[in-house]
Amino acid sequence: REVLAVTGNTLTMTAMGRTRTMQLDALPEAAVVIEAIRGVLTGNRATLERVFTASVGGDARRWTLDLVPRDDRLRGQVASIRVAGGGPVVREVQI
Repeated sequence: REVLAVTGNTLTMTAMGRTRTMQLDALPEAAVVIEAIRGVLTGNRATLERVFTASVGGDARRWTLDLVPRDDRLRGQVASIRVAGGGPVVREVQI
């Protein structure tokens, strides 16, 4: 299990008992992932559609949102992001 925490432009990742902190400006691929998560959690469709090509599947009880970065360079680093959930709850993010 991996935990990501974002405060402003600082990303802190914790996995297997190890913690790493970095600036999002230095990692464009991480910034894309954070943008996707923020957009989903805040319901910011405009941001999601500006940065990603989006497609939705399933129904309200079990849904998926597939996001593909529009930028070719970023797509080379992050091919796609799949967010899955049920109702208003995000249950999984696959990168």
